[in-house]
This record gives sequence, C-alpha cells and structure tokens, in this order.
Amino acid sequence: MKAKVRNLAAVAAAVVALILSAVLFAACGSGVTGVEGLYKFSSAMSGETVVHVGEEYNGIETNEDFFTVELKEDGVCVVTVSIAPDGTLEGTWTLEGTAITLTFVDDNGVEMGTVKGTLSDGTMILTAAVPGTFATVELKK
Repeated sequence: MKAKVRNLAAVAAAVVALILSAVLFAACGSGVTGVEGLYKFSSAMSGETVVHVGEEYNGIETNEDFFTVELKEDGVCVVTVSIAPDGTLEGTWTLEGTAITLTFVDDNGVEMGTVKGTLSDGTMILTAAVPGTFATVELKK
C-alpha cells in the first residue's frame, strides 16, 4: 500500500511539474505569444526632453538602430545601444498580459537590473528611473 501511495504521489508531482513548466515556458516567451522579434527605436523622453527617430540628441543623430530590443522565442532578450562601448546586453523577458519585464544578470548570476514596460500592437514602451526623473523609450516592431 505504501508503494502505491508513493507512486501516486510521484505521478502527481510529475504532472504538477509538467503543468508548471508549460505555464512558465509560455510566460517567458515560448513562441506562442507572437510578440517575438526585433523592436527598434522610435522615440525617447526624459523629463521635458523628447527625441524622435532621426533627430539629434546631444550631438548624436538617432536612427532606428540607436536602441533595439530583440525578444527571442526561448525567453532571451538582447538589448543593443549603438553608442555604448559594450553596446549589447543579454537577459530574459517575461510577458503577463501587456506588462513586459526585462531582467539582466551578470556572468555570476547576480541580478544587474530589471526594466518594466508595456507591449501592445507591436509597440514596446520601457520606463526606467534615472537620477531625478524617469526615462521612457518607445520601440516599434
């Protein structure tokens, strides 16, 4: 009898683990969301300053590749900032409804930061705190 209970518990645990894995995999960008792909710079706002693609900001001409976010099917995101010395940062992404979260960790697995925003109809809007204000970046697929 004890063996049957243990087997039943093992089967139940395996089923629960399978269901949780499927749910987590879907939430992390498994290809079922349809939002995967490359999002390119459209505009940015910080305080009273607004910069649109093609405009100059502090002597730097912006274009669509100025700031990009790629959402991959396996839940990996790649952020590229063309003017940064080490211009690429890799992390993970999750999507709950229209709320998107990008999370970045260093090579030792220590969290470096999280950026939150919204994603709807091919437009991603990310907001991050900067000294004294917030910065918002809009990207289009």
